[in-house]
Amino acid sequence: MGFPGSQHDTEIRLTRINGSTTIILIQAEKGEHGGADQRLRDMIFRPSGADPLQQEAGMCAGLMSALIGIAGFTSIERREPVRIADVVRWA
Repeated sequence: MGFPGSQHDTEIRLTRINGSTTIILIQAEKGEHGGADQRLRDMIFRPSGADPLQQEAGMCAGLMSALIGIAGFTSIERREPVRIADVVRWA
């Protein structure tokens, strides 16, 4: 939904501790999730190699993400903190 008389779809109001306020207007692109779904599909299935915002995760980041999820799930099951190093078994 846009704002009346505005081309922007989202407004973020940033209020600093000193009381000053900045309004950030964001114009969403067309498509699912503001165009993000199509961009993600393009990165996976039509890679161009360009990553101007350096958002692409490498193998190490993917592995760490999976290990964090495993440690979190294990922590919930055990009802105690779990270190990532404790869930990794090196062959």
